[in-house]
Amino acid sequence: ACCRWPHSADSAAAISAAAVAGVDWRRFLRILKRQRVEALAKRALELTDIGMPEDVRADIVAASLEIARQNLTHVAESARLARAFDTANMQLLFLKGVSLGMLAYGDVSIKRERDIDILIPAAEVEDAFRIMTSAGYRRVSPGQDYPDRKIRAFINNCKEPAWHHDGRATLVELHSGLADNPLLLKGVDAYSPHQLVPTGIGALPTLRDAELFAYLCVHGATHAWSRLKWLADLAAFVRRFEPADIERLYEEAEKLGCGRCAAQGLLLAQD
Repeated sequence: ACCRWPHSADSAAAISAAAVAGVDWRRFLRILKRQRVEALAKRALELTDIGMPEDVRADIVAASLEIARQNLTHVAESARLARAFDTANMQLLFLKGVSLGMLAYGDVSIKRERDIDILIPAAEVEDAFRIMTSAGYRRVSPGQDYPDRKIRAFINNCKEPAWHHDGRATLVELHSGLADNPLLLKGVDAYSPHQLVPTGIGALPTLRDAELFAYLCVHGATHAWSRLKWLADLAAFVRRFEPADIERLYEEAEKLGCGRCAAQGLLLAQD
């Protein structure tokens, strides 16, 4: 109930109804952390008058502030990386992250982010590695001692090598593909139609709505929707559209081979 968006009198009523039997607040905190929805819960609970222990409230507020701080760091770092790739004349798109946070919630301080996901052209991975190194990042997966001659084989089996900036404490995953199964999202890559999402300090390129919807569904289904955050983000994203437009998004996902993933995501979001 706390993950419904936008928060309203209806969601407040749902929260109150869910709390009637009593709440194990420490367990509730553990669930929020596991599902990465602390900031969503904070916003929702502010609309209700259900009793909450002050120490629990303080923990939720602290987690929400940390989400906002980290996301602002990600906004600045995403803008910096976008400029670095643009200077090198390399195409990139941001996946999920702060760009999705703005599209789904209109706010970068709600959606918890662990890392920055960037989609790059599959044929230009080595050039992207050089850009990341120049930007102050070190490769952590595979590690720096991994033989260069095996990098391409690694990428063919794991589409997202990870890079870490020690000074900024940011983790970046460089995606050369969007799905492990090549039949899913076929033809969608870094050169696909995109949109620019304003963040306050610069616009970030991400997939167009139809392709982004399909990708979010594939990502959630691939991970068995094991975090409520992914479902909440999908629900908030599609809430922007009229029912007929959502049906068109689903039809586009079917064309991209993702019909089952999209149907699953929409049904779970509705439930």
